[in-house]
Amino acid sequence: MGLEKVKTYVRTSLLSLPLGVILNFSPLPPLTTLVYLSQLKIYEEIPEKLLDVEELRERGYSPEFLQLYEEAARAQRTGTRAGLTHYLERRIRELKTSLEMMDYNISTMIEILALITIVLPLILAAVIAFIYPYFMVGVVSGVSALGLLTSLGISLTFIPPELWLRKPRAIVFAPFLLSLPVFYVTGDVALSIMVGAIPSAVLSFREERRNYRVLEEAMNMVSKATYSRNPVLAGVDLDYLLSDVWYGIAKSAVTTLYILYTQGGRKFAEGVSKLLAFIRDYVESYRSLRRKALQSLVYALIMSSIAAVCMAIVVFTVDFMSDVGMPTGVSGFVIPTKEHVEELKGATSLYIAVTSLTYALGIASLRDGNPLYFPVYLALMLPLNYVSYMLALQYAPILVRWRG
Repeated sequence: MGLEKVKTYVRTSLLSLPLGVILNFSPLPPLTTLVYLSQLKIYEEIPEKLLDVEELRERGYSPEFLQLYEEAARAQRTGTRAGLTHYLERRIRELKTSLEMMDYNISTMIEILALITIVLPLILAAVIAFIYPYFMVGVVSGVSALGLLTSLGISLTFIPPELWLRKPRAIVFAPFLLSLPVFYVTGDVALSIMVGAIPSAVLSFREERRNYRVLEEAMNMVSKATYSRNPVLAGVDLDYLLSDVWYGIAKSAVTTLYILYTQGGRKFAEGVSKLLAFIRDYVESYRSLRRKALQSLVYALIMSSIAAVCMAIVVFTVDFMSDVGMPTGVSGFVIPTKEHVEELKGATSLYIAVTSLTYALGIASLRDGNPLYFPVYLALMLPLNYVSYMLALQYAPILVRWRG
C-alpha cells in the first residue's frame, strides 16, 4: 500500500502542469473537464469521480495536484479561471527561471565533477600508491563510483520534470551485450564498453529524435486546427490525438485540442489560439534548454579527457618508481611493485569507463532531461578518453621531462 502511494505521489506531481494546461484551455468547466478526462481514460491518475481533497491526500496525491484540484473546484464555484491562470503562469515562470539558471548550473556541475573525477582520485591514487599500494584499486574505483552517483543526483535536480524527454525503449541498450564477450577476451573494461556504446548511441540518437519530434508534431497539430473547426478539413485525426504516441506537455496539448474539437463550440477559435501560443512558447523553451546545455557537452569532453591524461601520468609515475626502488634513508613509504602497477592499470581502465559514464549521464540529464540517453554522449567521450589515456601513457616521459 505504501509503494502504491509513492507511485501515485510521483505520477500526480508530474501530472500537475499538463493537467493545468488542459483545465486552462478547455472549453468545459474545470471539474466537468476532469470528469470528461476520466471518461476518456487518458490519465489513469485522475479519479473516476470527484472526490474530496482530504480523500485524495490520503490516497497519496501530491501537494501540486491537490493545489490544482482546489483551484479547479474554486473556478467551478466562482465561474472565473483566474486562479487556474495564475497557477499555470507561476509554473511557466518556474520553468523559465530554471532555464535562466542553466549557465550557473552547468558551471556548478562541471566544477563538482572535476573535483570528484579528477582532483580526488588523482591525489588519493598518488599518495596511497606509496603508503598503502594494496588499496589503490579500491580507492580509485570507489571515488569513480561516487562521481557517478553525484552526476545523477545533481543533474536531475537542475532540470524541471516538465522538460524531461520520454525514456527510450529498452532495445537501445541491447548492443551493450556485445561488451561481455569483448571483456572476456580482452579484460579491458573501457574497450569492451566502447564496443557496445557506439551502436547503442546510434539507436539512442534515433530514439531521442523520435521523442523530440513528438513535441513538434503536437505543435503542428494545434497549428493545423487554426485552419478549420472541421478536423477533416484541418487534416487532424481525432483518434490519433488520443493515441499512445504523446507524452508530457505534448499529450496535454493534443488532449486539449481533442476537447476543443468535440466540446468547443463557439469557444473553439479562442481556445485554439491560446493553446497554440502556449505550446509554441513551451517548445521554444525546450529548444533553449538544448542549446544552453550544448556547452556542457564541450566542457565534459575537455574535463574527462584531462582526467584520462592525468591518470596516465600517475600510472607512469608509479611504474617508474617501481623500477627505481626505495632511496636510502627514506622510511614510512612503500615502493609499489610491478604487480601493483598492473593492478593500477586495470583499475585505470575502469576509471576511464566510469568517468566517461559519469559525464555522459550528466550531459544526458541536462540536454534531454533523462540520463537514459547517456549512450549518445558516452560514444563520444569514451573513445576520446581512451585514446587520450593511451597517448599520454606513451608520451608521459616527455611530459615529466624524463628521458629513458
